[in-house]
This record gives sequence, structure tokens and C-alpha cells, in this order.
Amino acid sequence: MLDRLSVSEFTTHRWSFYQDVLRYAAEGINQIGIWRTKMDDFDRDEAVDLLFEMKMKVSSIHWAGGFTGADGRKFVDAVDDGIGAVQLAAQVGADCVIVHPGAQNGHTDRHARRIFCSAIDNLAHAAADFGTRIVLEPIPHRPASTFTFYKRFSEYLDIVSAFDPAHVGLAIDLFHVGHLAEAYDRIPEYVDRLAVVQIADRDIDKPPVSMSKGRSVENRKIPGEGGIQIDRWVDKLNRCGYRGAYELEIHGKGFSRSNYRTTIENSLQYLCSPQRSYNLNQKASEAEQQRRERRRKQELMQKELLMQTRW
Repeated sequence: MLDRLSVSEFTTHRWSFYQDVLRYAAEGINQIGIWRTKMDDFDRDEAVDLLFEMKMKVSSIHWAGGFTGADGRKFVDAVDDGIGAVQLAAQVGADCVIVHPGAQNGHTDRHARRIFCSAIDNLAHAAADFGTRIVLEPIPHRPASTFTFYKRFSEYLDIVSAFDPAHVGLAIDLFHVGHLAEAYDRIPEYVDRLAVVQIADRDIDKPPVSMSKGRSVENRKIPGEGGIQIDRWVDKLNRCGYRGAYELEIHGKGFSRSNYRTTIENSLQYLCSPQRSYNLNQKASEAEQQRRERRRKQELMQKELLMQTRW
């Protein structure tokens, strides 16, 4: 499964874009979920060159949205920013741009929906022009969310069904929907629109968010350490025809710069274990895989030292 695994840059929040690309590659991962802020901090043109040089594919662009004005931006500015994200996706060959509507911001339900659908219509046309796709990420059952005012998984399916699936699709995060029977049962219905699946575990009998130092923090866990039936989800997704990336997005309380590598390594150990029914990474013997991994890490460490003179 390693060839289908990606890591969101939110997982390694305090690493730089440069460190993300080099260190993901050192773990044998050849896909990345780009956080636009990190990429711009590094320099967008140099970032594109680095992705090309490292042969790193882009599973998603995070994120566009805020169309309701809750973050202080005007509608037209939020749409323009979204179009910029679509252009970036085309430039780096990303599978999709993840889109969030924004908080309700005092609008009636009907007006907030109208605003968001107008934004999606604009971005869908841009995605068609640039040959890429925007995707909605359901975050249901989250009161007072800054990302969305939608409360039900089915509402997201209703929205995307009104647009061309080539340019408007879905992204699902198992942290948000992995406990929902509806989301699991309806996989055959939406799998053709699915562009990326994000993976994180959680304790399903506890709140998904807690407060830490005055801000809300998602209580994400490494795969296998919570109550989400990740094996069951991945197995059904694959059986239903999903062939896209599985993107690790693990962050929050308990995760810091000091354990980023361990977080990734432990997640890979779980997802790529021979015990997993969906494991796709057993072509070589275990000893040969270990030799390849050691050699790859040594080469990447040498390359990182050499490339530091350039960036």
C-alpha cells in the first residue's frame, strides 16, 4: 500500500516544506498533501522545482474556502483565492483542491447554502479550464465549526451530485466520518467522485475536539490507537473501486516536532503490516524491503545535506 500512501503537511506542522518533501521521501513515501501556507513560505517556484526533482506526487492541496465571510474576507476575494489554489493544483499535477464553505456567519441556512453553491460553481468552471478537480470534505456533526455550517453527510453528497464529477468531487477524512454508518454504507454511491481519503484514528466515545491553550484542537490518533475501523473502511473502498491516495493527517494534542518521524513510522507500520488484508506492498521479501529502506534513507540523508546548499 506504500505506493498509495501520502502525508498531509499538517501532520508535520512545524517542519518546513523542504523538510517535509525530503523526509517523507526518506520514509519511502512519494506523495504529499500540500499546505499552501508552507509552500508559499518556502517559495512557490522553488517548491515546484523540488517536487519535480524528488519525483513527489501531490495528493491534495489544502485548502480553499471561507466563502461566507466568517474570516473577514469578501466573497469575491475568497473565490479568487480558490481559483489560485486551482491554478496551483494544475501546476503541480495535484489530484484535487480541498474546499470548505466556512462558518455560517449569521446567514440563514438557505442563504449560506446559496453562497457556497455559487462559489462551487465558479471554482468548478476554473477546475474545468485548468483540468483539475475541487473536492468537498464533509465535516458533519461539528457545532460552531469554523470550516462548515453543514451538519449531515448527505448534504455534501447532494451538493456534489449537481456538478460534473470530473471537476467536483469528494474527500473523506476518517477522523470526521469513520464512525458514521451512513458514510460507510454509501461508499458505492460516491466512490467514483472520491479523490482522496485522509486517515487518522480517534476515540469515538469522546469529543473529537478539545481546548488547548485557548484554542480548539482535534483529538487525532495514530491508526490502530482509536476506535475507527480503518481496516474495514480501506478494504471496502478498495473493493468498490477506489484507486486514489490514502493521506495521513495526524495532528493535535500529543503530537510535536520531536515525534513527527515516530508518528509517520508507526502509521506506516500499521497500514503496511502483512496482517492487513489490503496490503499492497508485499512484492519483495521482508529482508529485501528492509535493505531497500536502509539504502533509500541513506541516499536521502546524503541528498538532503547536498541540497541544503541550494535552499
